Amino acid sequence: MLNLPAEIQSKINQELKRGEVVRWAEQPNLEKFIRKVSAGSFLIWLLFIPWTAFSVFWIAAAAGFKIPDFSQPSFQLFFPLFGVPFLLIGICGLAAPFFLPLFLKQKAANMIYVITNLRAVIIQAGKTTTYKSYYPKQLINLERTENPDGSGNIIFAKDGSGPRIQNKNFKGEGFWAIENVKKVAALLEDLANGSSA
Repeated sequence: MLNLPAEIQSKINQELKRGEVVRWAEQPNLEKFIRKVSAGSFLIWLLFIPWTAFSVFWIAAAAGFKIPDFSQPSFQLFFPLFGVPFLLIGICGLAAPFFLPLFLKQKAANMIYVITNLRAVIIQAGKTTTYKSYYPKQLINLERTENPDGSGNIIFAKDGSGPRIQNKNFKGEGFWAIENVKKVAALLEDLANGSSA
């Protein structure tokens, strides 16, 4: 039926209603998906550099720029510890570029986009599987972003219910990092106009 792994096809088949026919199904291109999201996260990563540096400075200043002497405990000895949570946040933020691609790769590998004669469906598999359906009346104001190689993104819902990895490049719900985005947009337009039934 489709050029997708058997496990993915099984997820699609489980969701189909009686009389529903798959017109198109695809998974996001892993490399393009990661690149798209990571590009928007770079500026946020840059903000963690001064955040972490200031946290280190604050802890050092609170300790009087010396190693605390715990032989005589006092409240002042524990005051620098208030900066530790901020330092940990900074370290996690700086480490994000090394772990984010792994998370995104798994997310994209478990994501399936489907267009049937009745609706558009986004399936996010994992420990649990989430199915989001968009019917013709919801497919309005399609926004297509096309790359020179014909791949790209289609946004068809801007209600704030988009991917959890939202940034300036991901402002709504849709199909991300797909091949032949123009053809897919045409299928969505046909569905919205009632031409795919």
